[in-house]
Amino acid sequence: MAARTMWWCVLAGALGTLAPCGVLAQDGAPQPAAPDAMRAENDSLRAEVQRLRSALDEALRRLAAAEAALARLGVPLGTTTEDADPATVDAPADPLASPASLLVELRRRYERDLAGGPTEAAARRAAVAAWCKAIRSEMKGRRDWLVTIAPIEQPGGSPSRPEAMVRVYDEALLRPIGEAVRVRIPPRHAAQVRARPDQRLWTLTATIAAAPRFEERRETEGIFNYPPFIGPYAEFEFELEWVSLTASPRTLPESPAPAPGETPPPAPGQPR
Repeated sequence: MAARTMWWCVLAGALGTLAPCGVLAQDGAPQPAAPDAMRAENDSLRAEVQRLRSALDEALRRLAAAEAALARLGVPLGTTTEDADPATVDAPADPLASPASLLVELRRRYERDLAGGPTEAAARRAAVAAWCKAIRSEMKGRRDWLVTIAPIEQPGGSPSRPEAMVRVYDEALLRPIGEAVRVRIPPRHAAQVRARPDQRLWTLTATIAAAPRFEERRETEGIFNYPPFIGPYAEFEFELEWVSLTASPRTLPESPAPAPGETPPPAPGQPR
């Protein structure tokens, strides 16, 4: 609610700056504007108000999507990434090693492929749309991921379309690579997970493919950066084709060990 109130205040303030005012003479008295000029000004103001309302609607839509995603992850609003999970490791160089690795590589290629491209808005959007389509065929392959699978969800109450939060782990350090991602899981594998509620780590063999989405209205990360932002007009998505899922004999430590060269976190109540 606080975020929504903020956006309404922003709109109110913006609309307040658009209030029409007359032309002042040298003595400070307002002079009436010509009818044609007033009509043109009113049309311009109406168009600007509509633009601001559209921007607010889009911001509220993204806010609602981000809040829903955080709720599914069990992360309360106001929790920082550092507070929520200080134990993640850097994304591997292999772009298909994890969703986080794929996002890093897509951002790198976006900068490389679109640098020096058109700057005019319509032409830039067209270039990004073409890039999103072309990159799909360039980044695809099969990998084995060591993963945790969070509680299965049933969107819309449909048991034939289960979804889950999946998180990839570094096999050597047994630490997570990036954040958990929401994916669709085949019913047979969903049944496997339900049948083994105490099983924490799984080996997922899957075909991963980049699937960046063109979004003509998104020019910045936004408040919550959801879906993850690649660059202006491009959002992060990927396709996951499940091949097999097997229970891993590996176990997660209660408190992940620090990476080489990293200072261990202080004990609770101790200064950092």
